[in-house]
Amino acid sequence: MLGLILGVMILVAGILLMTLSSDKAVEHSVILASALGISPLMIGFTLVSIGTDLPEIVNSIISCALGRGNINAGGSIGSVLMQLIMIFGILPFFGASFKAKRKEILVIGACLILALMLVVSIVEKGYISRINALFLVGSWL
Repeated sequence: MLGLILGVMILVAGILLMTLSSDKAVEHSVILASALGISPLMIGFTLVSIGTDLPEIVNSIISCALGRGNINAGGSIGSVLMQLIMIFGILPFFGASFKAKRKEILVIGACLILALMLVVSIVEKGYISRINALFLVGSWL
């Protein structure tokens, strides 16, 4: 029983810490974008996305090390699709509308579609080799 209470307390503390740090990350990302003269969309696309995906990256590394690569592949692809669908689906209900340059959205969307096509074409073989991994990591650039 004590373990359950401790686990719930740690979960609540983690959620609170995540909420506070997310607020600061957004605030400082906007400051960084304006200081560098870069679109906030591009800062979010690169810097913020890496920071928020670090826990998922660690989870993927651990699942692969434990021989559960299928969990990793399904979780990663599902996460990307869920984030796109839920964020753009929820944003109009709970947040304000936002403006983005049409060209930025088209470039990011095209890159996303190409990356998903690359992932699906690699995963459909049933395995991912090191050369496939190199292509995937290289596609991020």
